Amino acid sequence: MLPASAPLLLLLGLSAASCFELLPEEGAPRRARFSANSPTDVARCLNGAVAAGCEFFSCLENSTCDTDGMHEICEVFLRTAATFNTEGKTFVKKSLQCISQGISSKVFQTIRRCNIFQRMIAEVQEECFSSLDICTVARTNPDTIGEVVQVPTHFPNRYYSTLLQTLQACDEQTVAAVRAGLVARLGPDMETFLQLVQNKPCSS
Repeated sequence: MLPASAPLLLLLGLSAASCFELLPEEGAPRRARFSANSPTDVARCLNGAVAAGCEFFSCLENSTCDTDGMHEICEVFLRTAATFNTEGKTFVKKSLQCISQGISSKVFQTIRRCNIFQRMIAEVQEECFSSLDICTVARTNPDTIGEVVQVPTHFPNRYYSTLLQTLQACDEQTVAAVRAGLVARLGPDMETFLQLVQNKPCSS
């Protein structure tokens, strides 16, 4: 049985990984866990993926660049979509479309360099969540957002960390609602982690 602090240790590792940015000369591809998809393969997959659903994000899985994570976030959003209010349902649909379109528009300019490609995906994700007002959605759907922001199965997951950091940048009322929902589900260790995310941002 895992100790009670295990979720916190995993999350701290995730946070540290998300804060680590490769220097330009360090942007070498990783070894994929299974079959390696080259940048050309990934670009071809993204170009041919349908706009609806999570097929687009599955193209990012198991790339020779470490770009796993968005597919899982997409699936969680779609799985919980029915429990959002009307504005939340609209947010889910538009945010996933925004992210996929944003990545598509920049993929050929960034995909040859892993660190630039990884950063671009996270930047598009944050821009879409912010422009579509994830803060209002979280404040008016605290229980559902609590279900969305669960510990991911894949570590490290920079895109899960981006989701958390975007929520932590919301107004105090929203942050308090999100924290309360997470702590109720995951225990007091989650409060400690959220304080670290909020008070010790990644250095630029």
